[in-house]
Amino acid sequence: MMRWILLLALLSGCHDAYSNENILFLKAIPRGLQIDVPDDEDSSARGLRAAQFDGDQAKFRRDAAASAAEINASIEEIFAILDSIVSATDPTAEEDNVRFWGPIPVDETYEIALAITHMTTSTTATFVARGEPVTSDDWYSYLFLVREQGGTDDDWAPFVGGMSVPVEDTPYGAGILYLDLRATSRDPEQGLLLIPYDSRFGERAIDVYADANPVDGADFDPDAAWQYRRRPDGAIDFLLYLRQNVPMTGPALEIYAVATRWDPDGAGRGDAAVTEGDFGAQIFFVSECWDRGFERTYLESNIPELADQRTGAPEDCPAGLESSNFPDG
Repeated sequence: MMRWILLLALLSGCHDAYSNENILFLKAIPRGLQIDVPDDEDSSARGLRAAQFDGDQAKFRRDAAASAAEINASIEEIFAILDSIVSATDPTAEEDNVRFWGPIPVDETYEIALAITHMTTSTTATFVARGEPVTSDDWYSYLFLVREQGGTDDDWAPFVGGMSVPVEDTPYGAGILYLDLRATSRDPEQGLLLIPYDSRFGERAIDVYADANPVDGADFDPDAAWQYRRRPDGAIDFLLYLRQNVPMTGPALEIYAVATRWDPDGAGRGDAAVTEGDFGAQIFFVSECWDRGFERTYLESNIPELADQRTGAPEDCPAGLESSNFPDG
């Protein structure tokens, strides 16, 4: 994918200034979908293992930051490609409600194209989990397409697409973006990403759902999910869900979830749980709180290796975070 970015960058700057109308079409493609979880140089890999909790530095904060960094890298790579396309040339076709760029060759084998459609129909949709519905008469859909050079119109395959509604005074409005990694890599083992987002009400809400091995015709069944919320007061909620095999267990896949929250000053709480797979109905949990210096103030777990490492008590957590971040406790 990085090769495409470099090749497309060589084409940039070849067009005249866009008209105001074309700029409205291009604004349909979201920008700034970044997850700004507090980070430091001590990020490490995810997993529910006792060794991760050695020392007093807050582990859940570091794990969530590492996960957010992985998501940001994927999103940045996607938008580097999209920006290179629209900066490379003027639209090759313009109608009242459609703009089309391409085909644009990216190497000796493939070429790509972009189509943006403006729809004027009253529609209501809810994008992010537990989000508020948005109703608008102006909607935009977009598709980035790839095919082998010299192919027919029937050979175009979408690799990035989405739908958005512009919202005034927000960085990227509301909508949903999807990426089909199989189309860009030509690797059937690659999967799908769905990224709903909503920047209304002074919040930054971004969800990411990943299906590593989708089956054509089957329902989208994510293997991993992230939910990120930055509240108007600067507090951050971050939920990580994975279907993975926990080390030192059998081959069955377990369900692993981490829910974290940071107050505006950086103090916060993390709760992790693992169940199903080789654990059956049993639920193992870890709960941790930290102060504004990211030093642990509370640790509790029913995992044998961690149970005797209990530190502090729930009342030592930041105010308002004495109980679990999970909705059901």
